[in-house]
Order: sequence, then C-alpha cells, then structure tokens
Amino acid sequence: AKTTTEAKTTTEAKTTTEAERSFFDSEASEVFRELVVQDPRLTAYWDEGTCGPMDEKGDDHNSEWCGGLVYKPTCKEEVIVDASICVSTKAKLNWVSGSHEKDADAKYWMAGCNFLYFAQYECISSTTTTTTVTSTTVTTTTVTTTTVTTTTVTRTKTTTSMSTTTTTTTSTTETSTTTSTSTATETTTSTFTTTQKKGACPQPLLGPNYDVSKCSNIHPPHGKCVVKCGNGWEGGDSTYHCKDHHLGFVGHLPECFSSTTTTTTTTQTPYPTTTLELEGEILKNQSKLEYEIGRWGRWTEEAGFPDDCVEGFQSPQAPALATDYNGIRLPTVCFKKKGPHKVFVIGDWGGVLGPHGPAPANQRSPEEFVHGVDDKAQQKVAAQMAIRAADVAPDYILNAGDNFYWAGLDTKCGLVPGYAITPTGQFQWTFEAVYQGKGIQDVPWLGVLGNHDYGGYMFNKGWDQIIAYTWGPGGRWVMPGQYWRSKVHYPGFSVDYWFLDTNAFSAHEPHADPEHNICSNAHLYLDGVGCGEMGPEDVWACPAWFKKLWSDQDEWLEKSLSESTASWQIIVTHFPPTWHTDYWLKLNKKHGVDMMISGHMHHQELHYEDPGNFLFPTAWMISGGGGGITSEGPPDRNGIDDSYGFYELLLTKDYIEVTGVSHGGLVRSHAFVKPRLPGQDNGHPKAQGRPGKSHELHPVSHLEDAKEDGKQQSHEALLHFKK
Repeated sequence: AKTTTEAKTTTEAKTTTEAERSFFDSEASEVFRELVVQDPRLTAYWDEGTCGPMDEKGDDHNSEWCGGLVYKPTCKEEVIVDASICVSTKAKLNWVSGSHEKDADAKYWMAGCNFLYFAQYECISSTTTTTTVTSTTVTTTTVTTTTVTTTTVTRTKTTTSMSTTTTTTTSTTETSTTTSTSTATETTTSTFTTTQKKGACPQPLLGPNYDVSKCSNIHPPHGKCVVKCGNGWEGGDSTYHCKDHHLGFVGHLPECFSSTTTTTTTTQTPYPTTTLELEGEILKNQSKLEYEIGRWGRWTEEAGFPDDCVEGFQSPQAPALATDYNGIRLPTVCFKKKGPHKVFVIGDWGGVLGPHGPAPANQRSPEEFVHGVDDKAQQKVAAQMAIRAADVAPDYILNAGDNFYWAGLDTKCGLVPGYAITPTGQFQWTFEAVYQGKGIQDVPWLGVLGNHDYGGYMFNKGWDQIIAYTWGPGGRWVMPGQYWRSKVHYPGFSVDYWFLDTNAFSAHEPHADPEHNICSNAHLYLDGVGCGEMGPEDVWACPAWFKKLWSDQDEWLEKSLSESTASWQIIVTHFPPTWHTDYWLKLNKKHGVDMMISGHMHHQELHYEDPGNFLFPTAWMISGGGGGITSEGPPDRNGIDDSYGFYELLLTKDYIEVTGVSHGGLVRSHAFVKPRLPGQDNGHPKAQGRPGKSHELHPVSHLEDAKEDGKQQSHEALLHFKK
C-alpha cells in the first residue's frame, strides 16, 4: 500500500522505464507471481463477480478478516485458522492492497480479476522445543552376544511405496575390565522462534514433511536457501530462490519419504514395484552401461557413435521453395555425454499475439473461463518447462504442431522464396520471448505443421515461412520440410525420428465443413489465392495436393522404417492415431514403431498399458495442451488436471520413461515404454509381460536381438542390427 506521494513517484518511475521493458516482461512477471508457493486459503478479499482464487458461489473470501464487505479494509494483523492450514492455528498479515488508495472506488487487478481489496496472510511458525540428552556410562563386563535384527523400512510418497527387509546376525564373545569413572546425565531444553526481518521473503509453506529453517531472512532478488526433508523423513534437497519479498520463494519440493522401523518381517518381491524404484533401476542400468563403454574419458566402439555424426541438428543450405527438402534426412546427431538424457514434448502452444503478448485462442464460454489460467496458459506451461529444465535440461524439444493460432503466421504463402523470412512478430514474441530460462532457451525445437499453421479453415497462410524459420535468426527452430527425419545417437543406443504432415486428414472437398476444412472455399472466395509454384494452386486443387502429400509420405515412411537400425522408432505428427486408425495399426505392427507423439486435441493424454491403447505395445500420446488455445474442458487453478501441460521423455537403452507435467507443475501421468518388436501383434497388455508386474527388467541386448530378428525376417537385405 502506498501514500499518494509514493504512488505518484512510482507512476513516474514506471513511465520512464516502460519503454525499456517489453510487454513480455510484464506478462512473465505476472506468471511468475502465480508460481509462488502461497496458500490461497490464507487470503482475504472482496472481488467483483466470482473470479477470486477461492470462489465457488460467493464474491468474497475471509472478508471478516478485513472488516467484511466494506471499503476501506481494516485487516487484522493476526487471525485464527484451522490446524490443517497452519500447524500453529495462527496466521499473520503479509500484505494487503486496497487499504490506502485515495479514490474510494479504487480497484486492485490481479490474474484477470478486479478486487476492492486483496490481503495475503501467512502461517505463524509454531514454537519448537528441542531436548538434548547426553549420557555416559562406563562398566566392567564380560559379554557373549548373539544378535539377530530384522528391520523393515517402509517408504511412502503419495501412492508410491517401497519395502526393504534386512537381516543381520552377529556373534561376538568379548571380555573387558574397566574401572567406572563417571556417570553423567544432562538434559537441556531450549525454546526458540524465528523472527523474519523486514524485506525478506516469507518462509515457504510446505507442511511438516519439509525443513524450511534455512529459508529465514533471505532477501530478494538473488537470495536462495536449501529446503530439506523434515524429521522422520528421508530424501534429497531442493534449492528455493527468493525473487520478491511479497511473492516469496520459487522452487519445487524435494523427494521425501517417511521412514519407520518395526519388527514386522516382509518378503521383498524380485522385481521393482514402484515408479521411483523402476526409474532408479533404469537409470542405474544406463549409468552402468555408460561406465562400461566410456572408461578413461573415451567412448569405445560399443558406444555405437558413427564416424560421420555431428554434435547438433544441422540443416542444409536454405531452399528456394519450402517443399524442396520434403523427405530429407538430416545428418546423424550424436550426444556424446552421460545421462540422464531427457526430451520435452509439446503441441498446440502458440497463442494469438496481442498488445500484451500471446494469449490462448479462446473457445470457452465466459461462464466457464478460468481467469489466471485460461488467459495465460502458454506462459504457465512454458514456466513449468523452464523449472523442470533447470534441473536436467532437455537435449531437444519435440513439437507436435499448431504453432500459431488462430490461423498461422499473419502472412500469405508463396510471397517470398524459401530462404526469406517475412517478419510478423509472432516468432519473436510467441516463441523466442516465451520459452526462456536456463536449460530451455537455446534448446532445438524439432517439429511439424498443424492444420492451424496452414490457416485452420484455409490453406494459404504463411506455412512456408514457418518452415523457412529453420534458417532464421533464432537458430533453434528445426523444420526443414513438411516431412523429414533425423537419427540421434546416445551412448549405447539410438533413436530414429520421423516428422510427418498428417494435415490431409483435414483437407476435404471445398464445400465440406467450412470450419474444419483446410480446403474450404467459404473463406477463400476467389480463384488465384494459391501458394505459387509449390502449391496448392487454389481451393479446387487443394484436396488433391494434400492427398499427394500423404501418398508421397506413405511410400517414404514405409521405405525408411524398413531401413531403420535404431534402438527406438518414434513418429511425431499433428493428428493423433485415432485418425486413420487402420493405417497406424498395420504400420506399427509391421515395423515395430515404439511411440507416436501428436497434438490437435487440446489436452494431455497418454496411452501405453491402459485398456484404451488399441496400438499396444506402441505407446502414443496427445500433447495438445501447450496453451495456444483454451483446453477441451475448464482447467483446475492449481493444475490438478490434464488441460494444459507437456511431457518429459527420459531416454535409455532399456526403456523410455514418459512423465506428464501439468501447468501447475504436478506429475499427472507415467509410463515406462519398452521397445516393440516388428510383427508383434496389437493388443491389450494383459496378455503380455509388464515390467514390475510379472517380469523382471529385461536385458536390453535380448530385446534388441529380438527386434533385429524381426527385421531380418521382414527385410532380408538388412545385414545386421547396429546397437
């Protein structure tokens, strides 16, 4: 809260610096504010309508803390709350807006909502008592002991559990004679409370499982502290960063597990039983492999790196037409480093560019629109990607298309050569400025076109310019053609990627479905609106042009899949395999395609061992919740949903671990994908072995040998399988 003089000074300062800040800076600050660990239950506000963070039916929350529905507010410095919110049952006022404004009708805007006032409280730390007991006893003894100790440690994290049984037997005979000199017992009780200094970030409110004692009196903007697991809990640490004394800390929770000791005896199963166990086993196996093939600082021949591989994704010289490099295979890329090896997946991400940055294309009614999420979904997903990348950066990002809503780049196709770029501002502000942060800002994006990149219900927007940006100034955009492929080598294994254009599935007869037809004539009234030499020539030629594009890809895909010698085969495209299903069933079975990545549907959806996976044992996912368009259903404010988010792939020789992350940073889905054998039938996983269920971890060499056998049977020309 500011006095009139202070407010005037702030306004003048803002005026002088506004030109120096892009609108994305303001947008990023707003998104950052929402990432702060603050409990919305500890808010008191009076809002207009029902848009506050805790609103369901009313138009206020805890208003009695600030005098009720009156202006100006007189907020209590300390309030009583339920023990489920604060262990101490007490909370204190952190900050309040709307209490000292000169105008009686002053409003405070936050996250798309107007408030007459808004107050944030924080828990008051409970008093902690520490008791230390020291005891020393010296005796003269003759001891003969036999000790049998059975210990069961049970670790629990949400729905994850792990059991370990240890049996130790010790038999000792010892004789010693010692004179007793002293026996002392001292008990010290100390009581302490932490006083927070003015201007410091408030301690994170993480609950009793976490130790935040090191996060007192940390000041912005560069202060940081280490959050550890609390007493009785085991696990790692996590660094939290103090960005603003109002906003508090940003970071994500350390992995903590409850640990108890009992005398109950359990039997350990011979296979991993939890997500964390299996992930640990996979990483251990990959680390062991990398140690064996990379001793003395040099990779051996068994690492499988070819002599002609390059360090990054390299495109050829810029073409004359965007279609010139259709079907190209880029030079083989080698990541000659130890793991973990991670990749991000996102689709349908590029919002409509406006005066305040990109915002999702809105297809939701005002009654269902969730302010603070639906209006900045792209930024929220990007922020979570940056947070996750700060720990382990992805090697690259797989992009499933629909890069710019509503209708692609704001220019027409065929106006300039394939090596020229028409500046529309969309790449700068919707892509480059949004996906920033350590571990993500320089990472290559490997992608495809979606139907909205062509124009949504037209075909002649600047889709050729989206391809041309491969040779643009950013340096991280990789899309050399409408369809293309790339091979990536890691220590001991490799991945073949195919990037397909499946927009023929949305290219219909010009009079059909005017709202979901790339070739519709409802929005292109005149002939001569085509894309020049590369086509389509006009709406009448449009369906046949896309049909030929798909036919060419089909032939190319069959041939290149049959030639693949990679450990993994992954297809990236825009339309999910629920389009043209029979085709994918046949193709994936014949060639043993391991994974399909798609978008188009505006949510997150993962299928592997679930009954709904008609392609099993091929895994497939829809990552259409990138935030470029509002999701299929209303999101949850805290990200407890699959409306917006991205996927993270952990690549190893044995498995690919898939993790679905929501716009709130929550893990929503998990799968451990095994290589699929060529010729292996499609079907429900109940009849097939599952890791951690009925089979132990398979040595990957056996899997690769089996996969090679299948390829030999189908393609006699293939001489051997390169690991």
